[in-house]
Amino acid sequence: MGTPDPNEAASAAEPQQLTSDRAIKRAQIYIKSAEKLMIELANARRITMQLAQSYKQKLYWLSLTVVADGHIN
Repeated sequence: MGTPDPNEAASAAEPQQLTSDRAIKRAQIYIKSAEKLMIELANARRITMQLAQSYKQKLYWLSLTVVADGHIN
């Protein structure tokens, strides 16, 4: 156990480009899963329905951004 490498930490924090259709599809699957999780949490009364809808809307826009950025790059 040594000290963490600052260069490694910096590269881990940088966003990764989605350069393949497979990577874009994987990101979409994770986003869809997060959307479903928000609704499940709201139904279980762990978060409010308004908060779940807000997160779901943000995830929807994230999904659109991922696809658009993936096709631009």
